[in-house]
This record gives sequence, structure tokens and C-alpha cells, in this order.
Amino acid sequence: MGYKVLGFVVWQATKWYLRRRLSGTGLKIALGGVGAAVLAGVLFAGRQATSGSAHNS
Repeated sequence: MGYKVLGFVVWQATKWYLRRRLSGTGLKIALGGVGAAVLAGVLFAGRQATSGSAHNS
């Protein structure tokens, strides 16, 4: 649960920061890139957790 809250706070802070620094199309591209990086990280972490538990069995 703690990581979910931390992730939410980081996501909101990133959106706030990018909105202040960028506008229009640049903002959409930046948020898309950040979203893709987060998704890749989640998928990677999920695969690591799954493969780690398979070796422990």
C-alpha cells in the first residue's frame, strides 16, 4: 500500500513540474514519455518478482 501512495505522489509531482516547465504539445510528449517509462518499470519489476518466486519454489 505504501508504494502505491508513493507512486501516486511522484506521478502528481511530475505532472505538476512538467506543466510548469512545458506547455501544449511538449507537455503531452513529456507525459507520454514519463508514462511509458513508468509502465516499463512496472512490467520489469513484475517479471523480476515472478521469475524470482519461480526459482524459490
